[in-house]
Parts: sequence; structure tokens; C-alpha cells
Amino acid sequence: MTFLEAKNHGAFLQAYALQRFLRELGVPNRLIDYSCPHLAWAYAPLRRGGLFKGSIANVLARLRLAVLDARRNRAFARFARRNFVRTRRYFTLTDLQGANAAFETFIAGSDQVFSIRCSNLDTAYFLSFVDDDAKKVSYAASFGFDTIPGAYRELYRALLAPFRSLSLREESGARIVRELLDGRASGPEVHVDPTLLLGQEAWRSVAAQSRRRAPRRYLFLYNVYRPERLFDEAFRLARERGLDVVYLGRDLPLRDRLRSGVRSIASAGPDDFVRFVRDAACVLTNSFHGTVFSILFHKPFLVELENRGAFNHRAAALLSRLSLTERALPSSASAEALDAPVDWDSVEEVLRAERDRSADYLRSVVART
Repeated sequence: MTFLEAKNHGAFLQAYALQRFLRELGVPNRLIDYSCPHLAWAYAPLRRGGLFKGSIANVLARLRLAVLDARRNRAFARFARRNFVRTRRYFTLTDLQGANAAFETFIAGSDQVFSIRCSNLDTAYFLSFVDDDAKKVSYAASFGFDTIPGAYRELYRALLAPFRSLSLREESGARIVRELLDGRASGPEVHVDPTLLLGQEAWRSVAAQSRRRAPRRYLFLYNVYRPERLFDEAFRLARERGLDVVYLGRDLPLRDRLRSGVRSIASAGPDDFVRFVRDAACVLTNSFHGTVFSILFHKPFLVELENRGAFNHRAAALLSRLSLTERALPSSASAEALDAPVDWDSVEEVLRAERDRSADYLRSVVART
């Protein structure tokens, strides 16, 4: 049970990864194709109120975004048809209750499925529709915040207490569970994001699905948060190294989109994203999954952790875990940091250990006694 309505590269790729990893463990499984009302609205091309109000320039801008959203949604739909094994479509909690008889275990996660913001507190992601608590487990689920607002603590306690086993993606999430469920006999455990469960060859097979063309030598620029210095550093480094820039996102100012050697893309699918990382000369990002795939493909990369109004704790924790903290975008000497050697053998050794831990956990929770 995860965010299949979110047309977000990380959301789709983590769903694909966990499903594939389970199948490689010999566990047949399906993604629950649930249409969360809040997420369906958030990713609908024509969700914007007052589409035709205001100046002509504003109307045209909103129409442009709606067209880009529609193209993006089609790209994600193609990826899903090609790669996901799903249930039939469900639309309500009552409808979801029909899934109980079909499955022995329900896994919530990964992604921010325990977030009050992402789904507008849709309790389906807490498996509230499952009639047997022994069937409820999570894998690398995230709250998306460090502290639960006081008004929601009792609700969260009631939703999480029935889980037979809880796995979180961040230590902060495990701490939240320990505080809420004081005295719980087992867990919770902390496991890596599912995208890290698959090795480079598996992701190369995904990249091979893309038909996107890119320059021969380019810097891949990808952001999900509004950046502070990311864009300026990317263009400076690209200029110094004679690289084109492939940008995936919507925040790039018009003056930068019109630069020579810049290709700006706003409607790429998940397979395109993986290919852009695979074929890049280097990557600059402020995204967690931009960081993940740079690591998986052993790319020279830099990550902007300090963004406008936010700090990327997930990426910071991953860099620390893999001894790659020098990859955080520094205040100076970006070129030297980008060129610093990486002990990829040590990184892969840590990832193999994390994959083994995750495999042991997943085997244990699907083998019901």
C-alpha cells in the first residue's frame, strides 16, 4: 500500500523497487491500486481554481502547466502499465475491504505514507481497512516530519498500535513510534528506501525503457525543493567543464531555460529520470532520490541540503550512512568536491549489508506463523 496516485519519480520508483525485490525473494505480491482523493486532486492537470481568471499571461501560464501535467501523467501511466503488477482499482475504504480475502499480508510503505500532509490523513495508508491486525506490517514507512503535532498523537497511536511489525525509513520515525507505543515488545526497525534494494543492473534495465534523447556529455540538474545555490553552481560547473545541462523540473528561471546548451524537461517519466542519471557526466540535485540514483550509478554528484525553507534530512542521513558527507554542496570549492574520489567498494559493501537486513525483515513478516 503506497502512493500510486503521486506522479512523482521517487514515489513510483520506490514502489517498483519493493515489488521487484519481494518477487526476487520469491514473494508474489501486488500493488494496491487505490485512488486517494487528496492525491488524485493534487496531481490532476486542471486542479487549479480560477484557471481562466486574471491576466492573459497568468491564464496562459496555468494552461501551460496543465498541459505539462497531462503529459507527465501519461508518461507515468505508461511506466505503470509496463512495470507494475496491480490489483483492481479501489476508490474508498469500504471498497478496499474487499481486498482482505485476497492477501495474507499487507505492507504499508515506503514513502511518506504516515504523513498527515501528503494524503490529508487518509487512514487507508495505515491499513485501517484490513480486518486482521496480524496481517498489518510496514516497510521503510515515513512520517515526513520529526514530531507529531499534539492534536494528532492519540489518532496516530490508535492507527499504529494494531501493526504486527513496524519498519520505518528514518530513525526519527522509529523514535516517534517508540514514544507513541511505549512498552511495545518488538521494534520498530529502520530500513533503507526500496530504491536502494536493487543494484545497478536492475536499474539499467529500467533506464533502457526510456526513449528520451540527451546530449552526449551533460550535467543532470534535478530539484524537488526550491534551491538556494543549486542552479548557479550547476551552470558554473557546466560552463567550466564544457557540458550541456539537462534540467528536469519546473523551477528553472526563463533566463536559464533560454541559455545555449540547456535542455529543460518538465514531463519525463520514471524511466526517463533513471536514464538521465545513468548517462550523465555528473549530477547536481537537492532531491533524496536524485542522491540515491547518483550513488547507485557511481556518478560524480553534489547535493544541496539547505533549501529555501527546508533541510533535506533524508539525503543528509544517507550521505552520513555511506560516508559521503563531502558530497553536500559546500559554500566554496564545488569543483574540488565534485572531483573528490569515492570508495565505491565501501559504499557497495554497506548497501549489500542493508539489502541483506531488509531481505531478512521482509521474509520474516510475510512468513506468518
